[in-house]
Amino acid sequence: MAEALELGFISDDRLAGFRLQRIEVFNWGTFDSRVWTLRLDGLNGLLTGDIGSGKSTLVDALTTLLVPSQRIIYNKAAPYVLT
Repeated sequence: MAEALELGFISDDRLAGFRLQRIEVFNWGTFDSRVWTLRLDGLNGLLTGDIGSGKSTLVDALTTLLVPSQRIIYNKAAPYVLT
């Protein structure tokens, strides 16, 4: 089983909408070599980190799951490379 990142979040059950329980990424951008797990348990959180640490990569992963493919605009700040 993958090692999970334990984070301290504040719970507020009065908040409406969908609540993210967990996200797992593997070979997605900077998250490679193993399964990376972020447990949110439906709580609020703040995503911070150094440049290149994967903040936008996680947002792109969630966007891929939640937004129809024809409407996705990935991280515009990232360089675009044609292969």
